[in-house]
Amino acid sequence: MRVLHVLNGLGSGGAEKIIMDWYRNIDKDKVQFDFLIRSNECIYGEEIEKMGGKIYFTSSFPRHVIKNYFETKKIFKENKYDVVHVHGNALIYMRGIIEAKKNKVPIRIMHSHNTSARRKIYTIVHWINRHRLKRYANVFLACSNEAGSWMFGKKKFQVINNGIRQENFLYSEKKRKESRKNFNFKEELVIGNVGKFLPAKNHFFMLDIFSEVLKRKDKAVLLLVGEGGNLEYEIKNKVREKNLLNNVIFLGYRSDVGYVEQAMDVFLFPSKYEGMPISLVEAQFEGLPCVTSDSVSKESDISENIWYCSLQSSAKEWADVVLKAAEKCPHHTNTLKEVAYKYNIERITKQLEEIYKKKYTR
Repeated sequence: MRVLHVLNGLGSGGAEKIIMDWYRNIDKDKVQFDFLIRSNECIYGEEIEKMGGKIYFTSSFPRHVIKNYFETKKIFKENKYDVVHVHGNALIYMRGIIEAKKNKVPIRIMHSHNTSARRKIYTIVHWINRHRLKRYANVFLACSNEAGSWMFGKKKFQVINNGIRQENFLYSEKKRKESRKNFNFKEELVIGNVGKFLPAKNHFFMLDIFSEVLKRKDKAVLLLVGEGGNLEYEIKNKVREKNLLNNVIFLGYRSDVGYVEQAMDVFLFPSKYEGMPISLVEAQFEGLPCVTSDSVSKESDISENIWYCSLQSSAKEWADVVLKAAEKCPHHTNTLKEVAYKYNIERITKQLEEIYKKKYTR
């Protein structure tokens, strides 16, 4: 069975990470993945090729909308697929699902990964396309109930949890000591975040919160894991302007996020909106106290070890909560068996495999 995943890119984002974990765990004697992306962002190219997959690159959308249109049509015309699995934060890019219908792909999946669009104009396009979607897709998936309602409205959809490779996020005192020693952390309060440098991730406000923490806790460090996004350069400049160079560490892309998180005391996540952030699931599974915005779905609370704050609250108020959360660390305890089952990547991959095997009406 050949499955084509359609998404913006294959960078270090959460959705890409989840899709790659599906690929690593799926039975490749039965199911093979290919990828159609509309950017040059691709950190998994070599691994995908080793696993037998293909990557098709098209021009960016909406910047090169005409070129993208013809390139996408050509790829669908020249290749036959059993499943087309389209991923999106909002219904902006419809070409993949439209071409799947035109080329009589039997299983056509739209998968929602977020609860908002980046710009107001995108939101308008999203509402228009929401009414068109039922003509083309016949399977509707979402990472959370809120993400599903945002993309599909009252239409029935199925939630597929964002699974994690749990062996990478099991806390141990030995690993914590090793990780902190590796970063040369001693008595420092280590606050961390994992994510690309995008407006939704709210890094500028994160720096304001951290500055307030430093006023009361001079031995504090902010670890930022991730790369890419259109704000990375500006955020690094902001760190210089705020004289935080000695306290903010940019780690870039890391394949060992679980090991890095062992060194943290608090996970800070003031996102403006999210579907079901995989990084927040991983941090909680590892046992970290998490301070997040109330704009993030309450479905993200899997541990009862999470504090929700309003984005209308001041940076000082957020800092108060961060310091309160820090008092609970080190407290790391492994997550309940029920949660471990719910977010088990092997189980979720099998669930997805069953969806691919079903027969749906055209």
